[in-house]
Amino acid sequence: MAHVPGHNTVNPYEYYEEFTTTTPTYDTQQAYGDLGIAPTSEFLNTEDPNTGLTYGSMIPEYDAYNEEMLRTQFRSGVQEGYQGAVGQLGGIMGQAREQSAQSGFSGSGSIQSAVEDTRSGLQNQYGSAFSNALLSLTSGVRQERLGYQDSISDLLTSFNQETPENILQEVNRSSTANIDTSGDEKLSGKQRMRITNSPEWNPPTPTEGASYTYSSATLGQHTFYARYINGEFKGWFTEAGLGSLTGG
Repeated sequence: MAHVPGHNTVNPYEYYEEFTTTTPTYDTQQAYGDLGIAPTSEFLNTEDPNTGLTYGSMIPEYDAYNEEMLRTQFRSGVQEGYQGAVGQLGGIMGQAREQSAQSGFSGSGSIQSAVEDTRSGLQNQYGSAFSNALLSLTSGVRQERLGYQDSISDLLTSFNQETPENILQEVNRSSTANIDTSGDEKLSGKQRMRITNSPEWNPPTPTEGASYTYSSATLGQHTFYARYINGEFKGWFTEAGLGSLTGG
């Protein structure tokens, strides 16, 4: 049975569109697709002799409550950080106006320079806080979904051990497998997320110029390249997605 490992390297901007939406889209069928294995429809409609319930009704749906909590914390943190930065900047500009009025034209240049330095510092501070908040959100959501995949995997393994016949089947190849990422086609954000959440995703430690060929029976074969901007690793992208902030 496929088991989904945790993934340590997360570039939060790869998942921004998918994970900040107000309507969670993850469900059991997507989990099957990410695992690459699903129970047969015959098994799902079979009744459990002990409970009288169908096995399909015994497979829990994905609970998005924790995802919503993470999104709420993200939105609240971003809003508070923005309001705090604006408030600090407003206070500093007020002080600068007072100092400028007292010193006259001769001191206006140094005061303006100090204001610009402070403005730049606050922008960097807010940008760093936003990135950290987004990283917490995307990492948290991914762990929730990976945890659900693990629980589904364990449950299906248990069912399979209790039945005389094999109840599992490989999931059909997805549309992702039909995308020629060696040319001009690129993956959408959701397609890329499915690949990076799949058990076959295991890229090497990134270095500038490195490449990684991913291969899956359900999601196809795609070559990814380590993208660096100003010496900082920004994630693995296909050739067509190297210049894009979303998808890949």
